[in-house]
This record gives sequence, C-alpha cells and structure tokens, in this order.
Amino acid sequence: MSINEYDRILKENIEPILLPFAQKLLGLTGAKYTSIKDDLHTTIERKPDFLKKVREIGENKSYILQIEFQSIDEKEMVYRMLEYKSLLLRKYKLDVRQFVLYIGKNKHRRMTNKLISHGLTFDYEIIDIQEFDYEYFLKSEIPEEVILAILCNFKNTSPEKVIHKILHKLDELLNGQSRFGKYMKQLEVLAKLRDLQEETIKQTTNMPIVYDLETDIRFIQGMNKGEEKGEARGKEKALNDNIKQLLLSNLLTVAQIAETLKVPIAKVENIKNSL
Repeated sequence: MSINEYDRILKENIEPILLPFAQKLLGLTGAKYTSIKDDLHTTIERKPDFLKKVREIGENKSYILQIEFQSIDEKEMVYRMLEYKSLLLRKYKLDVRQFVLYIGKNKHRRMTNKLISHGLTFDYEIIDIQEFDYEYFLKSEIPEEVILAILCNFKNTSPEKVIHKILHKLDELLNGQSRFGKYMKQLEVLAKLRDLQEETIKQTTNMPIVYDLETDIRFIQGMNKGEEKGEARGKEKALNDNIKQLLLSNLLTVAQIAETLKVPIAKVENIKNSL
C-alpha cells in the first residue's frame, strides 16, 4: 500500500470518529451542529478534516469548530492552522475554535501551537490522544469511540490485552451485526499507527465472529447482480454496479473497494459522487 493510499484510508476511517470525539472531550453533548462547506478557495485551497458550525445549549451565538487529525509531528502545522483561521474568519465572520488531534506514535516536539510575530498573536489547541487512559474510551457505548482506545495510553497493560478488550467490547456492543466488519477495518488502520496491526489481525481471526469479505452476503449479492447484468450490458456496466453495491453497503472505504476490485481509486470516487 502506498503512502497516499494509506493516508486516504486513514482520513476516510477517522472522519466519522471526530464528532463523537468532539462531543466527549470538548463537552459539546447536546449542542446543535450544522454542516457547512469545507472547501476554502482563495489563491490557495484548503480542505479541513472536520468543520462544523456549533451552537451550544443556552447560547445565542454560533461559532466554527475545526478539528484536524495529525499523525506526523509537523513543524509547519502552526502556519497551516493560521491559514485556516484567516480563511474561515473571512468567509463566515464567526469565532473559530481550532483543535489538532495528534495521533502520532511518538510525543510531538516539532509541532507548536503558538505563533507570535509583529502585530500578530495566534494559538490553537493540540490534543495528544496518548495523554488519555485507554479505559476512558473503552467504557463508551459508541463503537467509534471504543476503537480510539488503541491510540491511547495503555499504562501497564499489555497491547495484546488492550486489543482483546477492544474487540470484545465491540462484539458486545454490535452483537454480530454486519457493521462489526466496518469497525474491524477502522481498528486495523488505527492499529497500524501503533505498530499493532499484525496483533489486531491475529486476534480478529481467532474471534468467533470473523468478518470475511468473500463470504459477506451483501458483497456476494452485489457481485452476483453485477454478473447477471454483465451478461446483457457488458463487463464495464457490471463492474460499475459492483462498485455501487459496495459503496451503498458502507462496509469498505473507497480505497479498499478500489483495491478489492482492482480499479483506480478515481473511478470509485467518480461513482461515489454520482450516487
């Protein structure tokens, strides 16, 4: 897997996690969220990882909430966040709260959250997920939060035991649902950031509930329908139908579908945008 493909899978898998993360750690439970356009076009183009307009309970004024996930200790991060803030302020004329969720393996040393220059003082907040006890997320009843435990501080608990606890908590919450496979894929991607992907795959393989793409009923139905249609309408149409079926099943990311069906990622993205 190339670096670009890995980054794409990571982004697609972590985006659904950011809202419950914001609610839990920033105390925003019950706040009203409004989706807003996340492309910022000027002479430069920026696309934030997570962007919402938020109005907290009892407050009359909304603000913009931006969260970026960062797996690399990037020295230039403060300048990127400043660019985001200036563009957001100009476009929405609202206060902007910015957070960077650092999920890297080692403690960040190059990344700073403050910039002081002549006539300018700027700061944002860096949240290092390794500062949190893994049990903080393991106690959650939300699968998206449970899998974040793999990135946290294990204290004196072995990685093998932490992975075991995460998998069994997911099994308990999902109780054999087809969504189990979706969270296994997310957990495997996040585990790679801690060099624990091999152990995670090993334990999922040994579980009573094993997600197997080749025997997943929705995958098989999609392939069979595609093959039947393919006889009448050609192989290209059949392939497109297979891609649509997998996209609608919400079991795999765009990159994973492309890898499974041996097609370019751009092709899957084009079909996704047409749905």
